[in-house]
Amino acid sequence: LPAGLWRLHGIRPANHPQRRLALGARWAARTELPRLLQNWCGAQIPISRWTKTLYEILSVDEDEFWSWHWTFKSTRFKTPQPLLGPTRLTDLAINVVLPWLWARAEGGDEQIRARVKQRYFEWYPAEDNSVLRHARERLLGTSSPALFTTASAQQGLIQILRDFCDHSNSVCECCKLPELVCEFGVA
Repeated sequence: LPAGLWRLHGIRPANHPQRRLALGARWAARTELPRLLQNWCGAQIPISRWTKTLYEILSVDEDEFWSWHWTFKSTRFKTPQPLLGPTRLTDLAINVVLPWLWARAEGGDEQIRARVKQRYFEWYPAEDNSVLRHARERLLGTSSPALFTTASAQQGLIQILRDFCDHSNSVCECCKLPELVCEFGVA
C-alpha cells in the first residue's frame, strides 16, 4: 500500500499494521475459523468465560518472525510477543466478531441472534482510551470511566462523539445533540 495511506502516529508498536496484517493472514489460512466462531456463538457459555473462550479461538501459534518483531525492520525482541493480546479482544469482539455473527444469522437463526445481542450488550468494557476520555469530558463533564460498564455503552458514547462533536467546533456551537435529547424527553 502507498505510504501515505498509513497513519502510524501514536499507535502502540504491538498494534502496527504490519503485525495486524500478519495476524489477519494467519486467520485467513485457518479454514475452520468461521465454524469455530459460529460454534462459540451457539454455545451456552457463562459471561465470565466469553473472553477466555473467544481468545482461545482467535489466538494463533507463535510465529517465527512476527512473534519476535513489531515491523519488518524492527530489531528482534528478547522474548516472543503474541500477535493478539487479550486487551485487543474486546475491540475485535465488539467491532468485528459479533457484528459478523449477527449478519450471518440475519433472517435465520433467532437463537444465535439472541446470543449475539446478549453478548454485545453485556460484554465487558474495553480499555479506556483518549477518545473515550475526550467524549466523557466533553459530553458528560467527567473523566471517570465508571459510568460505562459495558463495551456497547462505550461504543454508543464514541458514536455520539463521531456524529455530533466531530462535526462541530470546539465550543459546541450549533450542536444538534441537546435539541435531540430534549425531543426524546431525556433532559
